[in-house]
Amino acid sequence: MKIPKTIQIDKDIEKEIKELWKKGIETIECCSGHGKSRGCIIVKESSVKKMKELGYEKEPNTGKWYSFYPKSIKI
Repeated sequence: MKIPKTIQIDKDIEKEIKELWKKGIETIECCSGHGKSRGCIIVKESSVKKMKELGYEKEPNTGKWYSFYPKSIKI
C-alpha cells in the first residue's frame, strides 16, 4: 500500500483536525459538511474515549464508524 505524501482536509475544519492530531487523535476521514450538514470527524476506535473526554458529540446511528461532529462547524 502506497502512503500519500499529502492529504486533503476541508479548509473549514483544517485547524480543528490539526489540533486533534496534536492531542493524539487518529482520524480516518473528515468532512466540513460544506454548509449543508454538521460535518463529521471519523476516528479510529482507539481515539473514541479521548474524543469523548474532549467533549465531542458522537453522531448517532453511524454503525461500525466512530463518527463525531466537529466543534468548529455551526449549522
